[in-house]
Amino acid sequence: MYLHGIVAALGLLLASAPMFAFGQNEDLFVSRSEVLDYFGCKQNSSYSCHHLERNLKRDSTSCLADPEIVMDADLFLPESKSYKVTGKIKYVGFYPGKYGYFVKREGKTIYLRTWVYFENHSAFSDKEINELQIKMDKAAQRWSSYEAYSQFNLKFEVKITRQKNRAHVNGIDLVRKPTRGPYFHQWSTKWKVENLTHEFGHLFGLDDEYKNRPWNTGQDGCNPDSVMCYSWQGEPRDYHYYLMSKDLSSCLLEN
Repeated sequence: MYLHGIVAALGLLLASAPMFAFGQNEDLFVSRSEVLDYFGCKQNSSYSCHHLERNLKRDSTSCLADPEIVMDADLFLPESKSYKVTGKIKYVGFYPGKYGYFVKREGKTIYLRTWVYFENHSAFSDKEINELQIKMDKAAQRWSSYEAYSQFNLKFEVKITRQKNRAHVNGIDLVRKPTRGPYFHQWSTKWKVENLTHEFGHLFGLDDEYKNRPWNTGQDGCNPDSVMCYSWQGEPRDYHYYLMSKDLSSCLLEN
């Protein structure tokens, strides 16, 4: 896998390197063009490169950690302490859609956790909520099962909460009919695991990859193998994990 090869090549160097003094060395941060170059986009006009660049432009967070440093996050992220990551993504190019989650390292596993609150949850039975949570757990596992980094494991958790102040994204209504959302407005009990996998990408700061303009919502112009292109097929990609874990750096430790 792309990231695995780089980690293997740097393995001995990383193993003997001293702990990083985060928050003090500007060399640990890179520009947008350097991130694109890292993912082979300098001479590449692929859909993946286009959407990586667009996501970086639309994301409100300005911290771009060196991708090689992110791969070594388990060495510097303190264990058993939770850190909060929040931001906004310009949904459909202009609407500031919120995202947020907690980060916590336990051994060689780094957990990314977030909670969802439905404004009208009292209108649904415990059985309906539990059935939706089961599908959500399976969707989170799809993100967790992709081995983006060989140095540590990323585990995703998305849970329904009845406590509004615990959720990172509020104002969501739950419906029993099919709906296209958006993720910060409306969810459906009819959504399948594949749909939820796509929506979870938004909760962790990923943008849609189709031409998501109000007047053009077709799926042309994106890679159908990407879970953020279609909401019913595709898999996570390497660059998705960088976009979701780029704050595992001094930006996170300084919060």
